[in-house]
Amino acid sequence: MQVCGPRCSLVFPMPRRKKLPKNVRRHSSGRFRAEIKVEGVKRVGPLRDTPEDAADDIAGLRKAHEIAPHQAWTLRDGLDRVYEDLRLTGARTATVDYYRNHARILFRNFNEASPVQSVTEQNAREYVTRRLADGISLETIWGKELQVLDRILNLAVARGVLIVNPLRRIRRPRLRHKRRDPMSVEALSTLLDKVRGWPRAHTADRDADVLAIALLTGLRPAEMARLRPGDVDLDARQLFVDGKNNSRYLPITGELEAALRRMLLRVGDRDLLIGSGDLIEKVFARWKERLGDHRIVPRSFRAGFATDKANSGMPPYELMSLMGHTNLRQTMRYYHGQTEQSREAMRQAGERLAGRRRAETPPDENPDAESPATR
Repeated sequence: MQVCGPRCSLVFPMPRRKKLPKNVRRHSSGRFRAEIKVEGVKRVGPLRDTPEDAADDIAGLRKAHEIAPHQAWTLRDGLDRVYEDLRLTGARTATVDYYRNHARILFRNFNEASPVQSVTEQNAREYVTRRLADGISLETIWGKELQVLDRILNLAVARGVLIVNPLRRIRRPRLRHKRRDPMSVEALSTLLDKVRGWPRAHTADRDADVLAIALLTGLRPAEMARLRPGDVDLDARQLFVDGKNNSRYLPITGELEAALRRMLLRVGDRDLLIGSGDLIEKVFARWKERLGDHRIVPRSFRAGFATDKANSGMPPYELMSLMGHTNLRQTMRYYHGQTEQSREAMRQAGERLAGRRRAETPPDENPDAESPATR
């Protein structure tokens, strides 16, 4: 038998792979699947053992966009499924109410009985135009009202009822939320004197206590609305908060203790310490209009509480706990003053973060460690 040497010129051709059927791709596992595009949306079939089996799935993928009558959703059906998903994921009642309130506004312009397939880009553009003519800001239109419609359509796509969300084809504006001026804690006494001294205001005393609690705790409106009489422990001087992200305790001191005592005397047979979220919003809106102060909004009160604590030299991690934040970056936004206390607090936070990174970095991966060549 002749053996080919190192300079042998014989070439053994490589076996050619069998050409795959159109729209069939080989998977990294060695199996095959169908891949097609329907109206710009990629559709992928299941993995098959042979190319022929994968090719048989192509016809089924092409018919996937044809929705059967029992699968057709109306906008109301989609909203009900959004509520169901929110409950299954453990969303709070306030979140469900948020979607319900903005859906009520949305359905004034969209027929809730119309199928989700009838929603087009032009419908959304016309809705934005009408709402802008009503004096509504883009932040509210896109960030709240159309957010409900976007979630309905995304859920319809995920369930196979809709091929593509038409809102995804619209170039959305870059939304910038208004930066609120913080209401300073030093101005609280002056504000409460104006509220209590307002003529013919039968709810002035209660409203003053609501505003005082909001500024002295930095709570979100939904967190204030969940406060119950049993959450106030005057003996231990602490307030339990069922927070948005986590539960926490706040210290009760000074004016806050006096306001909470007066609220407890007003409770009577009610389950809530202050009242519903609507009541709290009305209190802020009422006195913002009467006093003409743009800072009388929940966000400014919360920012005022955080800014006061930051400027007093409170460590960032302690303020993070009081605010109920899950990320330190959220808290560090309030350390923006030019006082020495603010700079010292930011320096301490930076050193603490740097120390944590060094502790988590293995010795052989530490960039600051000396290499054997430089020892």
